[in-house]
Amino acid sequence: CLFTSEEAPPGKAYVTPNGAKATLNKEFLLECFFSGKPIPTISWKNSSNHVITRGDPLYELDEFSRTLTIKNVRQEDEGTFQCTSENYLATEEATIKVNVTTPPLRTSESLRNYISPDKRDFTLTCKAKAALGERLEPPTWYRNGEVLTENYL
Repeated sequence: CLFTSEEAPPGKAYVTPNGAKATLNKEFLLECFFSGKPIPTISWKNSSNHVITRGDPLYELDEFSRTLTIKNVRQEDEGTFQCTSENYLATEEATIKVNVTTPPLRTSESLRNYISPDKRDFTLTCKAKAALGERLEPPTWYRNGEVLTENYL
């Protein structure tokens, strides 16, 4: 197939980020860039294969649809987003994996400082919950700003 200097099919996509963690209830940006002549149009599908269009209440597209903003990350946004580039010569696709996670949250009952009277033993409890599909990592404990090792636990 021969193309003139005035035309070229969409080239390989540059996507960012890939495999990044999006924080629940926060804004998250996905980018997808393709080359080609004429300049290809870009379309997006979310992790449930829903075509994202301008005016979608959950997402925002920039002027050329190169940047997709997830306005308020939900658990349902975890998965693979697909961007498709198309001009009259060809169509190319790329995917971006999104992992939805939650940061640790401190509750009003969280213990900030504790001084043990008379150096007696005491027990501290860490209450935590993982996001759906996430593995809960063990907590990191500190004493006077220093990480406690297994020897002290």
